[in-house]
Amino acid sequence: MMQEPTILVMVKYGGTCLPVGKVNKIVALAKKKDVPVYLDGARVFNASVGLDV
Repeated sequence: MMQEPTILVMVKYGGTCLPVGKVNKIVALAKKKDVPVYLDGARVFNASVGLDV
């Protein structure tokens, strides 16, 4: 069975905040595989409030 290549990683986590370290690991793995990562601005600002950063 052939598998389609991953072309984008979209970080979205059902209304809760992912820990910064976990997001960093996701981004690092995507960079290693040369795959772009998408995280929309509203999620960044909501997460910053939720994580108090």
